[in-house]
Amino acid sequence: EGAGFRLKGHKSVCSGAGHLDAYLVTARAAEVEEGAEPRISYFLVPGGAGMEVEHSWDPLGMRATASNGFSLDARVSADTLVGGVEGLVRLLAYAMPQWLVASYASVYVGVAQAALTEAVRHLEGRVVEGERGGLGRLASVRARLGRADAQVEGARLVLEEAGRRVDRAPGDPETNRWIYRAKLLAGDAAMEVAASLSEACGLGALRRPEAMPMLLAAAESEDASTRLVALAAIAESPLAEALSALMRAGADPSGPVRNAALGFVATRDGVAPTGWLIEQLARGGREAALTALAQPVDGRIEGILVALETADGPLASDLMQALLRMRRAHGNAAIEASLHLGNVHARRAAAVALVSLGTPEARAALALAAGADSDDDVRRIAAAGS
Repeated sequence: EGAGFRLKGHKSVCSGAGHLDAYLVTARAAEVEEGAEPRISYFLVPGGAGMEVEHSWDPLGMRATASNGFSLDARVSADTLVGGVEGLVRLLAYAMPQWLVASYASVYVGVAQAALTEAVRHLEGRVVEGERGGLGRLASVRARLGRADAQVEGARLVLEEAGRRVDRAPGDPETNRWIYRAKLLAGDAAMEVAASLSEACGLGALRRPEAMPMLLAAAESEDASTRLVALAAIAESPLAEALSALMRAGADPSGPVRNAALGFVATRDGVAPTGWLIEQLARGGREAALTALAQPVDGRIEGILVALETADGPLASDLMQALLRMRRAHGNAAIEASLHLGNVHARRAAAVALVSLGTPEARAALALAAGADSDDDVRRIAAAGS
């Protein structure tokens, strides 16, 4: 329009949107002669007037790119047209793809190399059953590393050959074929190497302290799959913030996320996780909560005994079930110890549990309770089982 151009449209993804001084925009001419090819041009548009950024970017692990969408309706001067020629995009894309395609290929090779370097660092430092670097000596993991190294170097060699050909014969059809080969192989290498080595390292590779803020934010994402992956990544973190996030996820609207949170908290040591699991018994999903409570981790029995001191009848019965399901000597001992608690509901539940246990130690404890307990029901149950 006039000496300049009017640009109107929408871009769904633009890295840095909302933080840039200028934006490279691809635009198609609105009016084209019948039968003619569409004129597609590049414009370097200043940020600000006529631009409305949509804060829609919320992925796991890439929030910092701020790749938001934006809408544009602005008049720009003629000097914003890149190259000063309309229709330059098709020329660059088809005649000299090194200006558009090759730049991506080099980035993809760098991503693949960075994934390989970080995987080796993590595997060499990870302690497995007391052995540093033990995971990296597994044949299956070494095979993944070897294949990843071959993919990275293969993509790099093709990219370097493409670069040499661009120097010697830019725009030549054979040069262009090498450019597209480089992009294809580099893109595949970046995706396949990152995916394969993430599996080899496990989600523990994400448990570095500097990654925790990102993972905690992801655990609150609107996307259930993102929340699930984030919870898996923080499940073994010793940080209090991680445990709090896992507990909050117990009320997640997504069933799979709630179940995962319950399973993750079940493996955590200490009285606090045990107390949270006990609370879940009254919130639905009793069977899943009992299974979680039966995990014999440090602090689990102590937490159950604390709860038994004030438990009502139904809760005391559930807690005894959890101790029985542990199938551990110290779990059985905790049941016997419960016969001496001041809470009569706990003693009654303990007597019933010892009857079902039926071991010599259980019968001996019942025999003592049958003659000494102050509660008629406890004595009756104990007498029947001893």
